[in-house]
Amino acid sequence: MNEDDRIESKADMRKRLKLLLGSLPAARFVRAGRGVLRQLESGPYWEEARTVCSFLSMAGEIDTEPLCLAAVAAGKTLCLPRVEGDDLSFRSTAMSGPWSVGAFGIREPPPDSVPADFTVLAGPVLVVVPGLAFDASGGRLGRGRGYYDRFIRALRAVRPDAHAVGIALAEQLVPAVPVERFDERIDMLIVDALP
Repeated sequence: MNEDDRIESKADMRKRLKLLLGSLPAARFVRAGRGVLRQLESGPYWEEARTVCSFLSMAGEIDTEPLCLAAVAAGKTLCLPRVEGDDLSFRSTAMSGPWSVGAFGIREPPPDSVPADFTVLAGPVLVVVPGLAFDASGGRLGRGRGYYDRFIRALRAVRPDAHAVGIALAEQLVPAVPVERFDERIDMLIVDALP
């Protein structure tokens, strides 16, 4: 299979998963947010993490608000992303808002919020990663712009104590995600299997 075929299969997989996720009721994503948090809190990375990078979910994504609030309540530094050009800029926040509406209609910290300096933030660092599809070997299919791949690669370069954890519904598991040389694998996947 050549690279063009893989890119096309990524496009086909994205299309299929977007349709599938768009057909699920909003309550499924809210319920999954609570289930994922329970699993994450009992896993190896949550307890040791001093900094948690998450995201504010959009329609068709697992609700991350319980996870973000739990991180703040546990005394962890919470960092949330802003889209700036072709990159994500994570900002420390207490989940109190106010939020801006950024690229793609996603809630994010305001432009005047201070970027997180991962060279000085307490570690280990837990990165909660969204995606459309995941596989058992750590493959992840995002929305196609490479934001999280670039962020995770840069973070791992300065923070060997960073762990990327994907969160997914059972419907998002696939036998194999097409992975290219620039794709970053996740360290762990948490799946909420409740229908």
